[in-house]
Amino acid sequence: MKRALLVYALVCVSAWTNMAGAEIQPIKDTPFSQEYHEAYPLSGAANDVKSIAVDKGDRVWVATKAGLFYLDGKE
Repeated sequence: MKRALLVYALVCVSAWTNMAGAEIQPIKDTPFSQEYHEAYPLSGAANDVKSIAVDKGDRVWVATKAGLFYLDGKE
């Protein structure tokens, strides 16, 4: 137990002395494009979505408890 405490103390002192002389480097930030989400609300049992798929024509199909729907970007 004493040996473990001694090793721990030496590690802490070593880390502290290494940090004392180190320069703090600034973090460089880069711009990015934020993604966003547009909701397409479905009502009632149609809101219980089971699966989503996109066909070759980029139409989004949604399988729900109430049936199969597609989203046309308007409704």
